[in-house]
Amino acid sequence: KNPGSKVIIFSEFLCALDAAEVMIEDVLGHDLIVRYDGTMNEKHRKAMRTTFEEDASKRIFLVTIKSSGEGLSMTAADTVIHLSRTWSPAVREQGNCRAIRDGQTRDVLVLDFHSHHSIERKVKATQVRK
Repeated sequence: KNPGSKVIIFSEFLCALDAAEVMIEDVLGHDLIVRYDGTMNEKHRKAMRTTFEEDASKRIFLVTIKSSGEGLSMTAADTVIHLSRTWSPAVREQGNCRAIRDGQTRDVLVLDFHSHHSIERKVKATQVRK
């Protein structure tokens, strides 16, 4: 609802990002969305990063979490959403740190989505043990 707000949506799975993209397009249209995943070459990914950071109309950044390795700064975002849990809490934290880093001027909201009747319960239990 906040017109200046931008969101990073992470998933480990392309199919989850595909589904999220379709749902977002149905409700909000395609013009808000930027996609960033491992199927893109580095030049295309760099262009997508720049577009999300600099174009105020691009408010949703759909990202496969493993394609957003160290050094990727996305401080334009003030919300981070994880559609799926990773086996490693460090990978999740690294995703959060794309927005929570030097240069960020706002508080960042981090949200985790999970299904109770899925593998995500097992992943969460494993993370708690780690």
